[in-house]
Amino acid sequence: MTDGVGAAAPEAKGRQQRLAEVVPEWLVNLSALGWRILAVGALIVIVWLIASLLWVVTASTAIAVIVAAFLAPTIVRLRRRGMSPARAAAIVWVAALALVFGTIVVIGLALFPYVTEVLSRLDQAVADIQARLASLNIPPAVGEALKTVVGNLRSGSGDAVSQVVGNAAEVVTILILAGFLIFFLLKDGDRAWL
Repeated sequence: MTDGVGAAAPEAKGRQQRLAEVVPEWLVNLSALGWRILAVGALIVIVWLIASLLWVVTASTAIAVIVAAFLAPTIVRLRRRGMSPARAAAIVWVAALALVFGTIVVIGLALFPYVTEVLSRLDQAVADIQARLASLNIPPAVGEALKTVVGNLRSGSGDAVSQVVGNAAEVVTILILAGFLIFFLLKDGDRAWL
């Protein structure tokens, strides 16, 4: 049995030598490079597919890493002053959350009057257009078409609202996950790469 295995090895070496004589070395190297590129490309596609399926987690992680990297110098300064990692992370995390929520509240308060004004003017504009069409003796079919378009817009707004609420729920989920990740990256981020 040992003779059979030992005899196969020189035969395989001989085949490789004959193959090396027939196939140029650059072609062998190019084919090896081609397979490696295909394997790396397949890996990238698989990772991209998984990231797109788990995009809430991917987005949360990306946001947390970026924000933690932005806030890391502050954490380092607080730790040099003698604070514990948890206390420094908590102070910076709470300050960052207060800044973000404060900004959202200020923007919301600034835009709220304009949103209500636009909605009230939209109803008034539709009524004005209908009155002008009636005064110009436009056929009633045009007025009915306008009413149909406005009705479709209003009924379609229910679908739009449900889509906005669904997207808002995903955004809130991303922000909650990112908030937790930010705290732990701030607290233990310097040890994450060891």
